[in-house]
Amino acid sequence: FGERIQFESDEGDDEAVAAENAKVVRVRVPAGLRHALASCHTVTTLRNGTLVGNQVEVSMVKTAGWRIGETSLTSPSGDESLEVVKKLDFDHHRMTSGVVVRCAQTQELKVYIKGSYEKVEAIADAGSVPVDYDTVTQRCAKDGYYVLGIAHKSLPHNLTPQQLADMSRDSLESGLSICGLLLFRNEMKKDSPDAIRELRKGSIRSVICTGDNALTGISIGRQCGIVAQKRRILLGDLAKGSGGGELQWRDPDVDGGDACDALAPAFADCQLAVTQSAWRHLHGNAAELEEIWTRLVVFARMKPE
Repeated sequence: FGERIQFESDEGDDEAVAAENAKVVRVRVPAGLRHALASCHTVTTLRNGTLVGNQVEVSMVKTAGWRIGETSLTSPSGDESLEVVKKLDFDHHRMTSGVVVRCAQTQELKVYIKGSYEKVEAIADAGSVPVDYDTVTQRCAKDGYYVLGIAHKSLPHNLTPQQLADMSRDSLESGLSICGLLLFRNEMKKDSPDAIRELRKGSIRSVICTGDNALTGISIGRQCGIVAQKRRILLGDLAKGSGGGELQWRDPDVDGGDACDALAPAFADCQLAVTQSAWRHLHGNAAELEEIWTRLVVFARMKPE
């Protein structure tokens, strides 16, 4: 990865902060990533200018500073505009959303896909994945960031509306190149650790169930006290290439650490976190789950169902 750009928080709708962020987007953010920030979302605008939608996406759109029309998007300076020609709604199974836009200035037709950083890496062309992708994304997740990947590709500019409508989502999400990461920091409420502490005093056990990455969930758990600061935690996931049958436990704080036995006496005091696939495995193996369920404190990449 190249440059990392930090934006100022604009929670109070400060015009000066908004103007500075828009300037940074225009000057320092590459065109592909800039257009993704402006277009790859489901945010709409009320008559009074209020942005409505997912709060993460609202924050992204506010930072970009682009004006939202019914089917068009315009940069703050007015020298760039995009026509939205197709939207790909967020899919819980794919863990992606996307958009197809046409640039009014160049007539280029572009696809932008946004999603979990693991999924974006999986569907992007291998040659476009930075060599430090895993290292950077995992470090950011451990630091408590909500990490999303962005990928894009060009389509033939002369595609007809019908041809575009007939294109499957699989075809739109193939042949992509990674163009960047989005890092969001959702600060915890100051009274959250106190609330968790009071629940614990009342013998109420708290856990984290999140759609986010396991490393981010562990980081947030440590901040609020659900994950103990001075205790080790092991992360359970299905072994790659195991055909869905072998659950492995590793210490996420040890890079490249070997798999370990969560039931061994040496790890008996460790708290446990699980990915969605690991939980699915445990849910189907009652005897295995019975031995460890009281130690499970983080459930990651969970879906509504």
